[in-house]
Amino acid sequence: MNELGEMIGAKPNLWSIFKEDPKLAYQVFFGTAIPTQYRLQGPNTWKDARKHIMSFQEQYLCPLSTRKCAPSAESNSHSVLVFIFVIVFAIVAIMLKA
Repeated sequence: MNELGEMIGAKPNLWSIFKEDPKLAYQVFFGTAIPTQYRLQGPNTWKDARKHIMSFQEQYLCPLSTRKCAPSAESNSHSVLVFIFVIVFAIVAIMLKA
């Protein structure tokens, strides 16, 4: 999918997404790979692509489970903090190498 996305110019640029919306960048990078990611940028963009990506778990995965589930706000905010920590750590490591 990445090769086709590059050919038509629809592959998501994670750095530009991270600058605008870190939660969305985290979901695109660490979440389930879905075709909606290729509608964020490039030709034929979809204005509701962000909403679809962020609600993917409750739309598709929760109905398949036998118990009632709902994504908690605590775990989501915790994951964003971990993502930001990893990015900061990588930047510091690159600066120390140079």
